[in-house]
Amino acid sequence: MIKKVFSTHSKFKAPSFDPGMNLLIVDKTEQSTVKQTRNSAGKSSLIEIINFVFGADNDKGAFYNKDAFEGDLFSVEMEYSGVTFVASRGSAKKNRIYFNKRIDIDLKLDIELEEDTEIKLFFSSVNDWKKVLGRYFFSISTVDTISKYNPSFRSLFSYLVRRETAGGMLEPKKNARQQQSYDEQINLSFLFGLDWALSSEFQVIRDKEKALKELKKSLKQGYLDAVVDAPANLRSKIAVLEGKISEMQANLRTFNLLPEYRQYENELTKIGIELRACIDKNTIEKELLESLETSIEEASSPDYDSLQQLYQESLQVFPDIVKKRFDEVQIFHDSVVRNRKLYLQSEIERVKVSISARHSRITELAQRQTFIMDLLQTHGALEQYNKLNSDLLRKQAELEDLKKRLKTATDIEDAQPRLDMERAALTLKIGQNIQENSIFISKAIQRFESISSTLFEQTGLLTVENTANGISIDVSKQGDKSKGIKSMQIYCFDMTLISLLREQGSNIDFLVHDSHLFDPVDSRQVAHALVTGAELARKYNFQYIITMNSDQIPYDYLPKDFDIDSMIVSPRLTDTDDGGLFGFRF
Repeated sequence: MIKKVFSTHSKFKAPSFDPGMNLLIVDKTEQSTVKQTRNSAGKSSLIEIINFVFGADNDKGAFYNKDAFEGDLFSVEMEYSGVTFVASRGSAKKNRIYFNKRIDIDLKLDIELEEDTEIKLFFSSVNDWKKVLGRYFFSISTVDTISKYNPSFRSLFSYLVRRETAGGMLEPKKNARQQQSYDEQINLSFLFGLDWALSSEFQVIRDKEKALKELKKSLKQGYLDAVVDAPANLRSKIAVLEGKISEMQANLRTFNLLPEYRQYENELTKIGIELRACIDKNTIEKELLESLETSIEEASSPDYDSLQQLYQESLQVFPDIVKKRFDEVQIFHDSVVRNRKLYLQSEIERVKVSISARHSRITELAQRQTFIMDLLQTHGALEQYNKLNSDLLRKQAELEDLKKRLKTATDIEDAQPRLDMERAALTLKIGQNIQENSIFISKAIQRFESISSTLFEQTGLLTVENTANGISIDVSKQGDKSKGIKSMQIYCFDMTLISLLREQGSNIDFLVHDSHLFDPVDSRQVAHALVTGAELARKYNFQYIITMNSDQIPYDYLPKDFDIDSMIVSPRLTDTDDGGLFGFRF
């Protein structure tokens, strides 16, 4: 229960609240001019303060961020489980919530607190505070929070403390103008005791459908041609590549690895060089052998008769020079010829031996060359094996990539039919869940109808419907669609929620309505709403806080025994400059 709302600002008027129905009233003073208005007296600001302290996101344009409140804290004094404590928050350290007590001890709440010794308060983070509030007010601790989309304290709370500035008073099923459909479905399912996880799954399907739509758009525009191909083309590429891989695997299985392959290659090169050298050398020496054999044939004694005649003639001409006898000359010449023949014969023998030896070497080298060539033709080198293996691995990686691309292409091709099936199956589950909870749903519908019947001759209807886009919890009413009717539908919806929650044992025990809810409503309906609100608050033990201008109170239509003035909280606000909630205008 909220006991008090106040601030560290010295001029702030701190309204106090009691159990049951409470009215924060703004009076119009006799000195008020036409230009003065009660719209800035702080009625809606009270709602903003409550939401701010109860973990709302920091609104940069909100009043609490203005320079006039720099360093100030806004506080809510509340009582739970017999313990009264104060929660405070300010714009200076907007991510902190301050407490005047160790609520982790006094209320046994699972929250880590630190102490700010400067202001002598305990504090935690806003996020931790929201988790505690979710567990305490709505038992969200029992919820499976692994899901991507879950009920949240702020969404649940915003149905019970609606903010006009956020568009929370436009229609019953939405707590804010920008509230997404999935958030509405999940949180209302939770509040009405239905399986909210089905609505969470429905949003996952919507996400997939959206992603598929964007993907198909990108494919159509050609942005993903390098990644995604037509499944038929990919299947053909995979078949061709699998054939090549099978062939490569067979080649590797029959591959005869020769570790000394490179040594044999080097030896074969050397053999070739030596063979060419031997052949060239033999060719040269065979030519030399022919020359030697020709020379030995020509190395014979000359015609001695002619030589003798020449000798006699020389003796007559050069008697002093030619002194030796002819037979001595003949002996000498025969000696020279004989020695030359011996030399030539020895050279011929040497050359023949050399050619023969080289021929044997050529034969030996040729045999070795043939052996190595046969070996290299039937075996492979390690480098060659590794290259073949690397090529195989590359092809296999390419095949895996193609298979992944085929799966992606197939998934895209089959995605919509699968999503349609998932959507249909989920729709069936939601229908089953509605049927399983038909007793509670009927109770909620009857409660809404009962409340609505106090306001309208033609009652509104709370509907729980299984649609193609998920569960729909809404309000329908025949006839007039005026803003006044819409406001009272919100009133009935909220009253139905808080009464059911209290009946189920929920710790949330207050409902707050801004004066904007009653602005377009007929005075007679306002009277009925006030009486019904007070009765329901008493019956289901919750606090009902209303902000209202004094001239909105329909005294003429209220029952005489209905003491509305006893429900007006202190202080009463006015439309003067210093009479509003903040005590001054800013």
